[in-house]
Amino acid sequence: MSAPSFMPRAKNIAAELRRAVRVLALVTLTAGTIASAQTVKGSGNHRWDIAVSGGINNPAGVIGLESDLRFTPFFSVGVAGGIGTWGPRMSPQFRVYPFGADWQNLGVFVETGLSVNLGGQAEIADGSTTTLVVRAPTAALNISMGLRRHFGEHLFGVVRAGWEVAPRVAATNYTVVGGTVLSPTAQAVLNGSQPGGVILGASFGYSFQ
Repeated sequence: MSAPSFMPRAKNIAAELRRAVRVLALVTLTAGTIASAQTVKGSGNHRWDIAVSGGINNPAGVIGLESDLRFTPFFSVGVAGGIGTWGPRMSPQFRVYPFGADWQNLGVFVETGLSVNLGGQAEIADGSTTTLVVRAPTAALNISMGLRRHFGEHLFGVVRAGWEVAPRVAATNYTVVGGTVLSPTAQAVLNGSQPGGVILGASFGYSFQ
């Protein structure tokens, strides 16, 4: 009489064990998936950035390249270079990330540096004529704030805004070849292309280990 009552209980116990194994396997798989997702690093965890950059009074000029090396998640040094409105431009930069380069997928930073604008010859359209001017090399101090957002493990984008100060006086920063007198319009165009003023820039690049 005991065997018939034992067999259903054994079957029930085996069924419960199978359910428990399935639940345990599902929990283990889910935990593993979550853990692996949490260990994926953003590009801010890498040390060396290279990017294409452009903008107004941007460290890399109107168009150029910039490179940044992070010694810690909170501090980096870099260099940018390209073609600006005042000739070729080279900019050593220092950047501080108060919360880290990969904080909340947005690395808030403060950046400062020195931009050296090499100047050189340029043709200025002045009415129906073209005037040749020689622009003097000009250094400018800049400071800006920005955001560095990573897209996956290696790609990133940067936006920045700030202010640039060029100590040279605009009227003494160039010479007109041949002694020609520029019209007020041509002077305004030339002075407007000199370094200094609002900084607006954006970059997109790749981060290496």
